[in-house]
Amino acid sequence: MNNRAEVSQYLDDGIRQCTKAKNKFILAPYFEDLHWMLLVICVSSHTIYQFDSCRRDPLRSVLVKSLLNKVLMKMNVKKSALPQWKSVKCAQQEGGVECGYYLMKFMHDIFKTCKEVQDLEKVQKTVAANMPCHTRRKHAECSSSRTAMEDASDNEAAEVEPYLLG
Repeated sequence: MNNRAEVSQYLDDGIRQCTKAKNKFILAPYFEDLHWMLLVICVSSHTIYQFDSCRRDPLRSVLVKSLLNKVLMKMNVKKSALPQWKSVKCAQQEGGVECGYYLMKFMHDIFKTCKEVQDLEKVQKTVAANMPCHTRRKHAECSSSRTAMEDASDNEAAEVEPYLLG
């Protein structure tokens, strides 16, 4: 997708499909400036949660933000209200290359613990507490340990049924 119109249409179609399917939230892995982060879109609460393992101060500007705002405003009953963006205080990577791993860990924890939208607020506490050895030691020391995704069961993931954009 090379232009704003295509991206906007893609987002609109995907979010509408999720809404029709009565999905409670949408997990949207997002890549910008050589960095992966996770956007969790909650249409019913008109909120977008941003999980960024390399959070900056001031917060990272997300290029797709204006497009997501526009799409969600069209779907909102109030029409004029911008969606609320929440930066989740999640585990932070120590190096410069672990963002993809953290994104998968965030998704795993959401699949495993979130049955309702309000449960997303709880994830920030569990993500930071449950990060494996990558946050404490160099990657090479951890290569023999199981990944978080290997521990996930199909039943846990099936209970949430989010739609993955991407």
